[in-house]
Amino acid sequence: MLAWWLGCFDWEEVDIFQVGTLSANNGKLMIKRMIKRSKAWCTNSKKEEADPNDPHPYALTRVKMTSTNIEEFSEAFKCPKKSTMNPDERCSIW
Repeated sequence: MLAWWLGCFDWEEVDIFQVGTLSANNGKLMIKRMIKRSKAWCTNSKKEEADPNDPHPYALTRVKMTSTNIEEFSEAFKCPKKSTMNPDERCSIW
C-alpha cells in the first residue's frame, strides 16, 4: 500500500529534500494522483458478476481498502475519525 501511495506522486514535481515531510500540505498533488490511480480500477461490472475463481479482490474493494489504510488520504479528504475511510486501526505491511 505504501508503494501504491508513493506511486501517486509525480516525483518530478516533488522537492527531493521534502520527501520526508510529504503530508496533507502536498494534498493537491496527492489527491490528483490518487484519483488518477483509482480511476484505473473503475469498472461498470457488478460484484455479483465477478469470477469467483479470480484470486484478486473486486476493483472497488481494491480502491477503498487501499485508501482506507493510508492516513494521508483521510487527512487530505478530511474523513471524520472512526468513519469507514478513517478507521482507528490500519493495516500496514511495511
